[in-house]
Amino acid sequence: EGMTDPAPVSYTLRALNDEPPRVDLLSPSFEVEASPRDRLQVSYHADDDYGLGALSLVYRLLGAPSATERAVQLPKPGPGKEAYGDYSWDLSGLPIGSRVEFQVRAEDNATPRPQAGLSQKGTLRVADLEKVHADAELRMLDLEAALERLAEKEGEMRRLASEAAKDPEAARSQGERRAALQRELAADWEQAAKVASQYAESMSKDSYANPGVAEEAQALASAMREAASRDFPRAAAACDGGNFSEGERRHSQLEAKARMAGKRLSQARQLQGLQDFWNDADRLDQDGSELARVDTR
Repeated sequence: EGMTDPAPVSYTLRALNDEPPRVDLLSPSFEVEASPRDRLQVSYHADDDYGLGALSLVYRLLGAPSATERAVQLPKPGPGKEAYGDYSWDLSGLPIGSRVEFQVRAEDNATPRPQAGLSQKGTLRVADLEKVHADAELRMLDLEAALERLAEKEGEMRRLASEAAKDPEAARSQGERRAALQRELAADWEQAAKVASQYAESMSKDSYANPGVAEEAQALASAMREAASRDFPRAAAACDGGNFSEGERRHSQLEAKARMAGKRLSQARQLQGLQDFWNDADRLDQDGSELARVDTR
Protein backbone atom coordinates (compact mmCIF):
# COMPACT_ATOMS: atom_id res chain seq x y z
CA GLU A 1 0.00 0.00 0.00
CA GLY A 2 1.27 3.42 -0.92
CA MET A 3 3.92 1.91 -3.15
CA THR A 4 4.27 2.65 -6.86
CA ASP A 5 6.08 0.89 -9.67
CA PRO A 6 8.61 3.25 -11.21
CA ALA A 7 8.51 1.25 -14.50
CA PRO A 8 4.98 -0.11 -14.87
CA VAL A 9 4.11 -2.46 -17.75
CA SER A 10 1.65 -0.83 -20.09
CA TYR A 11 -1.21 -2.76 -21.69
CA THR A 12 -3.24 -1.70 -24.69
CA LEU A 13 -6.95 -2.41 -24.63
CA ARG A 14 -8.78 -2.35 -27.95
CA ALA A 15 -12.55 -2.64 -28.03
CA LEU A 16 -13.83 -4.99 -30.74
CA ASN A 17 -17.12 -4.49 -32.44
CA ASP A 18 -19.73 -7.15 -31.75
CA GLU A 19 -21.07 -7.82 -35.24
CA PRO A 20 -24.55 -9.22 -35.87
CA PRO A 21 -24.81 -12.85 -37.01
CA ARG A 22 -24.40 -13.76 -40.68
CA VAL A 23 -26.98 -16.11 -42.17
CA ASP A 24 -27.19 -17.91 -45.51
CA LEU A 25 -30.26 -19.63 -46.91
CA LEU A 26 -28.69 -22.61 -48.67
CA SER A 27 -31.87 -24.25 -49.96
CA PRO A 28 -34.24 -23.67 -51.62
CA SER A 29 -32.29 -21.28 -53.80
CA PHE A 30 -35.16 -20.51 -56.20
CA GLU A 31 -38.91 -19.97 -56.00
CA VAL A 32 -40.67 -23.23 -55.28
CA GLU A 33 -44.24 -24.47 -55.60
CA ALA A 34 -45.61 -26.80 -52.95
CA SER A 35 -48.85 -28.18 -51.54
CA PRO A 36 -50.14 -27.59 -48.00
CA ARG A 37 -49.66 -31.35 -47.58
CA ASP A 38 -45.94 -31.02 -48.20
CA ARG A 39 -42.99 -30.28 -45.96
CA LEU A 40 -40.43 -27.90 -47.43
CA GLN A 41 -36.82 -28.69 -46.62
CA VAL A 42 -35.05 -25.47 -45.61
CA SER A 43 -31.24 -25.63 -45.29
CA TYR A 44 -29.24 -22.82 -43.73
CA HIS A 45 -25.90 -21.74 -42.27
CA ALA A 46 -25.35 -19.14 -39.56
CA ASP A 47 -22.26 -17.87 -37.77
CA ASP A 48 -21.39 -15.12 -35.29
CA ASP A 49 -18.14 -13.63 -34.06
CA TYR A 50 -18.93 -14.52 -30.42
CA GLY A 51 -21.69 -17.10 -30.41
CA LEU A 52 -25.22 -17.87 -31.55
CA GLY A 53 -28.20 -17.70 -29.24
CA ALA A 54 -31.32 -18.56 -31.25
CA LEU A 55 -32.51 -19.35 -34.77
CA SER A 56 -35.93 -18.99 -36.35
CA LEU A 57 -37.69 -19.16 -39.69
CA VAL A 58 -39.64 -15.96 -40.31
CA TYR A 59 -42.22 -15.65 -43.08
CA ARG A 60 -44.99 -13.41 -44.36
CA LEU A 61 -47.85 -13.83 -46.84
CA LEU A 62 -47.25 -11.48 -49.75
CA GLY A 63 -50.23 -9.49 -50.97
CA ALA A 64 -52.25 -10.16 -47.83
CA PRO A 65 -54.17 -7.19 -46.34
CA SER A 66 -51.94 -7.44 -43.30
CA ALA A 67 -48.58 -8.96 -44.11
CA THR A 68 -47.86 -9.87 -40.48
CA GLU A 69 -44.53 -11.57 -39.96
CA ARG A 70 -44.73 -14.99 -38.36
CA ALA A 71 -41.95 -17.08 -36.92
CA VAL A 72 -41.15 -20.74 -36.36
CA GLN A 73 -38.43 -21.61 -33.87
CA LEU A 74 -35.58 -23.64 -35.35
CA PRO A 75 -33.46 -26.10 -33.34
CA LYS A 76 -31.30 -24.30 -30.78
CA PRO A 77 -27.72 -23.89 -31.99
CA GLY A 78 -24.86 -25.52 -30.13
CA PRO A 79 -22.21 -23.70 -28.10
CA GLY A 80 -20.01 -22.95 -31.11
CA LYS A 81 -19.88 -19.87 -33.28
CA GLU A 82 -21.61 -21.38 -36.30
CA ALA A 83 -24.46 -23.73 -37.11
CA TYR A 84 -25.62 -25.68 -40.13
CA GLY A 85 -29.19 -26.90 -40.17
CA ASP A 86 -31.99 -28.56 -42.14
CA TYR A 87 -35.55 -27.86 -41.16
CA SER A 88 -38.65 -29.68 -42.43
CA TRP A 89 -41.22 -26.88 -42.65
CA ASP A 90 -44.83 -28.02 -42.24
CA LEU A 91 -46.88 -26.03 -44.78
CA SER A 92 -50.32 -27.21 -43.64
CA GLY A 93 -51.22 -23.84 -42.15
CA LEU A 94 -50.62 -21.87 -45.35
CA PRO A 95 -53.61 -21.02 -47.58
CA ILE A 96 -53.79 -22.33 -51.14
CA GLY A 97 -53.01 -19.62 -53.66
CA SER A 98 -50.74 -17.64 -51.33
CA ARG A 99 -47.23 -16.49 -52.12
CA VAL A 100 -44.93 -16.64 -49.11
CA GLU A 101 -41.63 -14.88 -48.53
CA PHE A 102 -39.34 -16.39 -45.89
CA GLN A 103 -35.91 -15.91 -44.28
CA VAL A 104 -33.80 -17.54 -41.61
CA ARG A 105 -33.18 -15.26 -38.64
CA ALA A 106 -30.25 -15.70 -36.25
CA GLU A 107 -29.64 -13.95 -32.91
CA ASP A 108 -26.32 -13.80 -31.15
CA ASN A 109 -25.81 -14.44 -27.44
CA ALA A 110 -25.26 -10.81 -26.48
CA THR A 111 -27.06 -9.59 -23.36
CA PRO A 112 -29.31 -7.88 -22.61
CA ARG A 113 -30.14 -7.10 -26.24
CA PRO A 114 -29.18 -9.80 -28.75
CA GLN A 115 -28.31 -8.68 -32.25
CA ALA A 116 -30.04 -10.32 -35.20
CA GLY A 117 -29.12 -11.14 -38.78
CA LEU A 118 -31.31 -12.28 -41.67
CA SER A 119 -30.60 -14.53 -44.61
CA GLN A 120 -31.48 -13.73 -48.18
CA LYS A 121 -35.17 -14.16 -49.00
CA GLY A 122 -36.80 -17.31 -50.33
CA THR A 123 -40.17 -17.48 -52.04
CA LEU A 124 -42.83 -20.18 -51.93
CA ARG A 125 -46.07 -20.50 -53.90
CA VAL A 126 -48.72 -22.63 -52.20
CA ALA A 127 -50.79 -24.49 -54.80
CA ASP A 128 -53.46 -27.16 -54.84
CA LEU A 129 -51.11 -29.74 -56.33
CA GLU A 130 -53.45 -32.55 -55.32
CA LYS A 131 -56.15 -31.16 -57.62
CA VAL A 132 -53.69 -30.94 -60.52
CA HIS A 133 -52.54 -34.49 -59.81
CA ALA A 134 -56.12 -35.77 -59.62
CA ASP A 135 -56.90 -34.10 -62.95
CA ALA A 136 -53.92 -35.86 -64.55
CA GLU A 137 -55.16 -39.20 -63.20
CA LEU A 138 -58.63 -38.59 -64.67
CA ARG A 139 -57.13 -37.71 -68.06
CA MET A 140 -55.13 -40.92 -67.93
CA LEU A 141 -58.29 -42.97 -67.25
CA ASP A 142 -60.17 -41.16 -70.03
CA LEU A 143 -57.39 -42.00 -72.49
CA GLU A 144 -57.33 -45.65 -71.40
CA ALA A 145 -61.05 -45.93 -72.11
CA ALA A 146 -60.66 -44.20 -75.49
CA LEU A 147 -57.86 -46.56 -76.51
CA GLU A 148 -59.88 -49.61 -75.50
CA ARG A 149 -62.80 -48.45 -77.67
CA LEU A 150 -60.46 -47.79 -80.58
CA ALA A 151 -58.85 -51.21 -80.33
CA GLU A 152 -62.24 -52.96 -80.35
CA LYS A 153 -63.53 -50.98 -83.32
CA GLU A 154 -60.29 -51.32 -85.27
CA GLY A 155 -60.50 -55.07 -84.65
CA GLU A 156 -63.99 -55.15 -86.09
CA MET A 157 -62.93 -53.06 -89.09
CA ARG A 158 -60.00 -55.41 -89.70
CA ARG A 159 -62.36 -58.41 -89.71
CA LEU A 160 -64.77 -56.71 -92.12
CA ALA A 161 -61.94 -55.80 -94.47
CA SER A 162 -60.60 -59.35 -94.30
CA GLU A 163 -64.00 -60.84 -95.17
CA ALA A 164 -64.48 -58.36 -98.01
CA ALA A 165 -61.03 -59.23 -99.42
CA LYS A 166 -61.98 -62.92 -99.53
CA ASP A 167 -65.64 -62.71 -100.62
CA PRO A 168 -67.02 -60.15 -103.14
CA GLU A 169 -70.54 -60.80 -101.84
CA ALA A 170 -69.43 -59.88 -98.33
CA ALA A 171 -67.82 -56.76 -99.74
CA ARG A 172 -71.20 -55.67 -101.15
CA SER A 173 -73.44 -56.71 -98.27
CA GLN A 174 -71.25 -55.14 -95.57
CA GLY A 175 -70.74 -51.84 -97.36
CA GLU A 176 -73.06 -49.81 -95.17
CA ARG A 177 -71.63 -51.24 -91.96
CA ARG A 178 -68.06 -50.54 -93.09
CA ALA A 179 -68.94 -46.96 -94.01
CA ALA A 180 -70.67 -46.34 -90.68
CA LEU A 181 -67.77 -47.87 -88.78
CA GLN A 182 -65.25 -45.79 -90.72
CA ARG A 183 -67.13 -42.63 -89.70
CA GLU A 184 -67.15 -43.73 -86.07
CA LEU A 185 -63.45 -44.51 -86.18
CA ALA A 186 -62.59 -41.16 -87.74
CA ALA A 187 -64.35 -39.38 -84.86
CA ASP A 188 -62.87 -41.73 -82.25
CA TRP A 189 -59.29 -41.24 -83.46
CA GLU A 190 -59.73 -37.47 -83.41
CA GLN A 191 -61.18 -37.64 -79.90
CA ALA A 192 -58.44 -39.96 -78.68
CA ALA A 193 -55.75 -37.63 -80.06
CA LYS A 194 -57.41 -34.71 -78.27
CA VAL A 195 -57.62 -36.60 -74.96
CA ALA A 196 -53.98 -37.73 -75.33
CA SER A 197 -52.88 -34.11 -75.78
CA GLN A 198 -54.90 -33.06 -72.72
CA TYR A 199 -53.34 -35.89 -70.74
CA ALA A 200 -49.82 -34.89 -71.78
CA GLU A 201 -50.50 -31.26 -70.87
CA SER A 202 -51.89 -32.19 -67.45
CA MET A 203 -48.85 -34.38 -66.75
CA SER A 204 -46.51 -31.52 -67.64
CA LYS A 205 -48.22 -29.39 -64.97
CA ASP A 206 -48.29 -32.14 -62.34
CA SER A 207 -45.54 -31.66 -59.76
CA TYR A 208 -46.14 -35.20 -58.49
CA ALA A 209 -45.85 -36.82 -61.93
CA ASN A 210 -43.15 -39.40 -62.43
CA PRO A 211 -40.68 -37.81 -64.91
CA GLY A 212 -40.58 -40.93 -67.07
CA VAL A 213 -44.38 -41.14 -67.15
CA ALA A 214 -44.65 -37.45 -68.07
CA GLU A 215 -42.16 -37.93 -70.91
CA GLU A 216 -44.04 -41.02 -72.10
CA ALA A 217 -47.26 -38.98 -72.12
CA GLN A 218 -45.73 -36.51 -74.58
CA ALA A 219 -44.58 -39.34 -76.87
CA LEU A 220 -47.99 -41.00 -76.69
CA ALA A 221 -49.79 -37.77 -77.58
CA SER A 222 -47.54 -37.35 -80.62
CA ALA A 223 -48.19 -40.93 -81.75
CA MET A 224 -51.96 -40.48 -81.39
CA ARG A 225 -51.96 -37.28 -83.42
CA GLU A 226 -49.97 -39.03 -86.14
CA ALA A 227 -52.36 -41.98 -86.21
CA ALA A 228 -55.41 -39.71 -86.42
CA SER A 229 -54.04 -37.41 -89.12
CA ARG A 230 -52.04 -39.88 -91.26
CA ASP A 231 -52.45 -43.57 -90.51
CA PHE A 232 -56.23 -43.80 -90.21
CA PRO A 233 -56.99 -41.75 -93.38
CA ARG A 234 -54.72 -44.10 -95.36
CA ALA A 235 -56.49 -47.17 -94.00
CA ALA A 236 -59.90 -45.65 -94.75
CA ALA A 237 -58.82 -44.69 -98.29
CA ALA A 238 -57.71 -48.28 -98.98
CA CYS A 239 -61.11 -49.70 -98.02
CA ASP A 240 -63.03 -46.94 -99.80
CA GLY A 241 -61.04 -47.70 -102.96
CA GLY A 242 -61.84 -51.40 -102.77
CA ASN A 243 -58.32 -52.47 -101.82
CA PHE A 244 -59.53 -54.52 -98.88
CA SER A 245 -56.31 -56.49 -98.42
CA GLU A 246 -54.40 -53.22 -97.92
CA GLY A 247 -57.22 -51.93 -95.73
CA GLU A 248 -57.03 -55.06 -93.59
CA ARG A 249 -53.27 -54.62 -93.17
CA ARG A 250 -53.51 -50.98 -92.21
CA HIS A 251 -56.44 -51.45 -89.81
CA SER A 252 -54.55 -54.35 -88.24
CA GLN A 253 -51.64 -51.98 -87.60
CA LEU A 254 -53.97 -49.40 -86.10
CA GLU A 255 -55.54 -52.01 -83.83
CA ALA A 256 -52.08 -53.07 -82.66
CA LYS A 257 -51.09 -49.43 -82.10
CA ALA A 258 -54.18 -48.77 -79.97
CA ARG A 259 -53.65 -51.94 -77.91
CA MET A 260 -49.95 -51.22 -77.41
CA ALA A 261 -50.69 -47.64 -76.37
CA GLY A 262 -53.28 -48.91 -73.89
CA LYS A 263 -50.77 -51.39 -72.46
CA ARG A 264 -48.09 -48.72 -72.09
CA LEU A 265 -50.59 -46.40 -70.43
CA SER A 266 -51.60 -49.12 -67.96
CA GLN A 267 -47.94 -49.68 -67.08
CA ALA A 268 -47.47 -45.93 -66.66
CA ARG A 269 -50.46 -45.79 -64.32
CA GLN A 270 -48.99 -48.58 -62.19
CA LEU A 271 -45.61 -46.81 -62.03
CA GLN A 272 -47.25 -43.52 -61.09
CA GLY A 273 -49.32 -45.29 -58.45
CA LEU A 274 -46.16 -46.77 -56.95
CA GLN A 275 -44.53 -43.35 -56.80
CA ASP A 276 -47.66 -41.88 -55.18
CA PHE A 277 -47.53 -44.65 -52.57
CA TRP A 278 -43.91 -43.86 -51.68
CA ASN A 279 -44.64 -40.11 -51.62
CA ASP A 280 -47.42 -40.71 -49.08
CA ALA A 281 -45.16 -43.03 -47.08
CA ASP A 282 -42.46 -40.35 -47.04
CA ARG A 283 -44.95 -37.78 -45.74
CA LEU A 284 -45.96 -40.13 -42.94
CA ASP A 285 -42.31 -40.74 -42.09
CA GLN A 286 -41.60 -37.00 -41.96
CA ASP A 287 -44.66 -36.44 -39.76
CA GLY A 288 -43.48 -39.19 -37.43
CA SER A 289 -39.96 -37.77 -37.24
CA GLU A 290 -41.30 -34.31 -36.48
CA LEU A 291 -43.57 -35.68 -33.76
CA ALA A 292 -40.64 -37.55 -32.19
CA ARG A 293 -38.52 -34.38 -32.30
CA VAL A 294 -41.27 -32.39 -30.56
CA ASP A 295 -41.64 -35.05 -27.87
CA THR A 296 -37.94 -34.89 -27.03
CA ARG A 297 -37.78 -31.12 -26.59
